[in-house]
Amino acid sequence: MRFKRLAEVIYHGKTVSWPSSRQAPGQTRAERMQAFFAAIGVQFVPQPIFLSRRDEHFVARLAARYQQLKQRVSKGYVIEDLRKASQFQILMERSQRFQTFLGQGAHSQIEIVWISSDVEFALVAQDFIPQGAWLGEYAGEYRRVANSNEDYLWDNLVPGCLRETPDDAHLFLDALTYGNEMRFMNHQSVDVMAHYLDGRMATGPNVGFGACFSPSSMHFVFFAKRDIYRGDELRISYGQQYWIDKGVAPKE
Repeated sequence: MRFKRLAEVIYHGKTVSWPSSRQAPGQTRAERMQAFFAAIGVQFVPQPIFLSRRDEHFVARLAARYQQLKQRVSKGYVIEDLRKASQFQILMERSQRFQTFLGQGAHSQIEIVWISSDVEFALVAQDFIPQGAWLGEYAGEYRRVANSNEDYLWDNLVPGCLRETPDDAHLFLDALTYGNEMRFMNHQSVDVMAHYLDGRMATGPNVGFGACFSPSSMHFVFFAKRDIYRGDELRISYGQQYWIDKGVAPKE
């Protein structure tokens, strides 16, 4: 498969000219992204945003709940539910590991490229990215109520170890009209072999993801599950339920 760095394509009814992977003199990556996203009718935002004060307060309460539980655990409190205890341990490790990356944008070696009219855009590594490396965070609008958008909507975001009521599960991150590079990450089933340009093969997606917390908010971050090489497409698993809800077979 060959990826197009230079392309004039039709994307959702809009003619989009995607520039070179290099910035023009004096142009920052953020400025180039803002211009590209404007061309496709999406407002570029590096981190999640809130259009509702109610939704912002809900996420702030989750962050405070995380910080309080973290403090209690550090003083010897034991979470009796083993599943929740394991979830919280992973959540703490991930939050500590990626804390300094939050707000810094996507990895500098990730580029948006056009694949085909069927697949459309994808994220491709422009150089080697080691296993465990930060790749970026999913940006969009946090909301408590879903809309009809399915393609760019993440749901079930709140970790089970922080849910106090069934209503706590109702949090969505919608990148339909606001978003960043991560909205273009495509699907790879966990049990399907991936074939790379240099002949390598590996089972399942090369990108992992999960929630982490800053002092006042929750973030949905992506990281390299294994070494990623120049020319590799970055992929995650959308999960079986995503394809069941859409009523179609997964696009690999």
